[in-house]
Amino acid sequence: MSGFGRLLREAVGIPHLTAALAVAVCPALPLTSSITDTLLLCVCVIAITACSCGSLAFFRKAIPHKLRPLMEVLTVTFFVSLAVACLRVWAPEAYPRLVFYVGLCASGVFIFSRLEKFSLTHRPLASFLDGLFNALGYSLLLTAVALLRLALGAASALPFVSIILLGCIVWVLGSVKSVREELVMEYLLIILRDALTSNLALTSFLGMFCLLAATGSMREARAMGLVLTLVMVIAVPLNALFEKYLLSPGALEWLGGRFASVDAGFLRWTLYAIVVLLVSRLVSLALQRFVPDLFAVVGKFMPYLAVSSAVLGVSLLSQQADYGIVEAFCSALGAGCGFFIVMTALAAIRLRLKYSPLPEGLKGVGILLLTIGLMSLSFWILR
Repeated sequence: MSGFGRLLREAVGIPHLTAALAVAVCPALPLTSSITDTLLLCVCVIAITACSCGSLAFFRKAIPHKLRPLMEVLTVTFFVSLAVACLRVWAPEAYPRLVFYVGLCASGVFIFSRLEKFSLTHRPLASFLDGLFNALGYSLLLTAVALLRLALGAASALPFVSIILLGCIVWVLGSVKSVREELVMEYLLIILRDALTSNLALTSFLGMFCLLAATGSMREARAMGLVLTLVMVIAVPLNALFEKYLLSPGALEWLGGRFASVDAGFLRWTLYAIVVLLVSRLVSLALQRFVPDLFAVVGKFMPYLAVSSAVLGVSLLSQQADYGIVEAFCSALGAGCGFFIVMTALAAIRLRLKYSPLPEGLKGVGILLLTIGLMSLSFWILR
């Protein structure tokens, strides 16, 4: 497993959730009576933890050994103060309720444990990711308690209910077998890999029409990114289903022994293209019927999406990787999220380029291709 995979396993693995993070969540349990306040606190904790870990790692070699505890405290309290200031500006109504719990982050044991055990011995990017994933684990536990309290309604108002719910969640997570944990981690790594380190838009340059045509405005980019992801998560698993029961060698054995030797692989590209075409058409009709506002934005791009290399490319790559139906779904979800990220980023850059003095010959497609190349370089660094 790659270093990124090992880091992800350590940060959000099931044993980690059921151990230190469960204890760290306890002081914030009273806040779980409100799902909105819980999510705001989670955002603050994620920002504080990730930034603290990454910043301390950046200066780790310049910190004398005796001053490490002081620098850890100063780093965390700096980002806590910054988070409190942001809350006061952007969430003034929630600020009085959250300021106490955000302040508790300054004494959060799990933050200082990651600073001491990881950030002081690893590079800034790895430390940032370690803090990010650990804070995500914290947020998952806290949000799960808040959602359960929301489902229970008035019965969850009693003060001891939250700690009991947390104990039940830890019990369930602790009962998960290692095999299931391996599967969860495998699926999560597929999603993150296809969204970030192997982003198809910037590594294989698939779906270039979407990047060039649908990023003229932020609204178009977001809408097209969502629709493209939707088409992918439907079409790619369907193609994986046909691959398993129709196209792969021996797949027709379920029809009888005499069909076991039939190889229908020569139909693969035709069938994949038909599935993508049908799914794109059905999604277009559904949007036109149920979400007309969204269809008004992406309707002009839907005929081209049916023949886009992005969806067909993800299907073929899933087949080459010998993915099952669930793995193909995860790959499609990750690839769709990757396209959404790239399209929204490119739309924001194009907005700035409108007001930039560019040479006449560089305007249009030329500057867009150069921009995509530079974005590809930035994603390549993550590999």
